Amino acid sequence: MLNTADMNERIRRGLSILQDYIRSGANINLTDASVTSEVFVCGLLNRTFGWELRDVNTSQRNYPCIDLLAEKAKLGVQVSTTNTSEKVNDALRCLQRQPAPLPITVLKLFTLVPKQRKYTVRVICPGVRFKPQDDVLDFHTVIKHVDRSTIDRVEAVHDYVVAMIPQAFASEAALRREQASALAMMLALFDRAVLHDPAFAENPLRMLQSLRELRIDLQRRGALRIGPPEAATLFKDAVRVIRECEIDVASQFPNVAREAEREGQQQGGYSNQTWAEWHGAVDRMMQVRTPLSPILADLESMLEQLRA
Repeated sequence: MLNTADMNERIRRGLSILQDYIRSGANINLTDASVTSEVFVCGLLNRTFGWELRDVNTSQRNYPCIDLLAEKAKLGVQVSTTNTSEKVNDALRCLQRQPAPLPITVLKLFTLVPKQRKYTVRVICPGVRFKPQDDVLDFHTVIKHVDRSTIDRVEAVHDYVVAMIPQAFASEAALRREQASALAMMLALFDRAVLHDPAFAENPLRMLQSLRELRIDLQRRGALRIGPPEAATLFKDAVRVIRECEIDVASQFPNVAREAEREGQQQGGYSNQTWAEWHGAVDRMMQVRTPLSPILADLESMLEQLRA
């Protein structure tokens, strides 16, 4: 499951990509982008602010002045690819010209491109509130509001954006698959007897060799540079744990360390060791399992998230 910061970042990315697409389309009069965006903006605002907007153009073709309506809140929203003061004044003039007042007391303009810093409003429509600083919205307005929202609201907006703009996350999905594959390969390196067998079955010479091979394999295969960065940090922690164990064995049980480096030690090769050294070395290397266990658990959890 993604955390709040990750979901907010994906919301920003998706909305930024959509905004850039619409902005380029507006420059070449790509009106289809505006039409399809009305439906998208309706769902986005409902999830962001908890409104109950509906697209009025689905029930009445060319509904005047507004595109979205929340009857209970008496809120109307016009969606546009134009972000100018004149567009705001045109919307208010439209409301003035209606033979019968529309069922709204608040008008908002949602601009699909970044809004201006200031607006000059020259038209007043009696009975309808419009304050540019509050009632001109854009995608950045949504992002700022979601940043301050509850986790449930962040999840709702995130899931909606991902579902409605899947192309914005296509490359991300491919990257996640690559990262999951690399992470699974690195985790498989830990499937060694030294990390699983009971103490009575362990041989300190083979244990030390296996731990050394594991550390070298992780370093050579790029575990310390793997993505996401959090995984690389965990692998660095694992390598540090193993290296500290190797140093302790070499310092406290030098005969074990020397024998482990000699060829053919598996046929015996421990004539210079005492039983105290043998069992002491085993005990020390068994201890790596304790700090490695939460590290591996976090990596497994990360793998599940990448595969989700």
